[in-house]
Amino acid sequence: MKIRVQRKKRLTENTETLKSGTPTSKLAVFDFDLTLAITHELVIVRDKNTNKIVDHLHTQQEQDEYEIDEANHYFDYSEYDTVSDDAEPIDKTVAQMERFIDDDTYKVVIVTARQQIVEPSIRDFMRGIGVDMSDVDVYGTNGSENKPEYLRRIIKENGISEYVIVFEDTLRNIQLMLPLENEYAEMTFEFVHVVTPESDTEIEEARKFSYPKGEYSTEPYQRMLKRVHPAMKRRLTGLGGNNYLVKGKKKMKDFKRSKSSPPSG
Repeated sequence: MKIRVQRKKRLTENTETLKSGTPTSKLAVFDFDLTLAITHELVIVRDKNTNKIVDHLHTQQEQDEYEIDEANHYFDYSEYDTVSDDAEPIDKTVAQMERFIDDDTYKVVIVTARQQIVEPSIRDFMRGIGVDMSDVDVYGTNGSENKPEYLRRIIKENGISEYVIVFEDTLRNIQLMLPLENEYAEMTFEFVHVVTPESDTEIEEARKFSYPKGEYSTEPYQRMLKRVHPAMKRRLTGLGGNNYLVKGKKKMKDFKRSKSSPPSG
């Protein structure tokens, strides 16, 4: 579940990120909620005067459609300050993360829409399932809309020059980051949509576009990794506002650049 904030806030500095050392040429980016772990935190609606709970919001759609009485109520995101004890790892995505950690040509980061205060809890969770976090940076962006700016910073400050792969469960967040392909035209970007097949058709599509090609599991709570292929990119870039306007003219996106570059080893 991603977190919607009411206003865009200033980027916060990370206490354990942007480490010095030899720059790597490639970057692997992982969202946390519903990408690396199934979590059960909720957004709570509270009364401003009594602080009593008015409602619980379980999904992003519920948050987007909820008409809050701003004069009397407010959103409480405090459950997202930590990772719940009943959180479950999404094994397939965690396995991919470990592959990139073992490849010295990659910088590996977790970029979550939660606030930076959650970093120690995410680190504890990942270490608890056996992931080596010593060289993994964790960024809390305080809202999904801030993810592209954080990704720009990470690319610049880690000297990424060749390839970026992003694992993300939310298509809207992928849409927000797609314009970076134009900003860094010399680099290759790949977006992997972490999804849950719920029908025979979706299962077949997931098999077709799984990452790496051909991997699939039907274990309980297991999630598919599906590449956002060129046709999907065309649909995504057609949604919402036009991010490619330059002096009143539409800048056409080069879809031929979409190509695969999986890690070695």
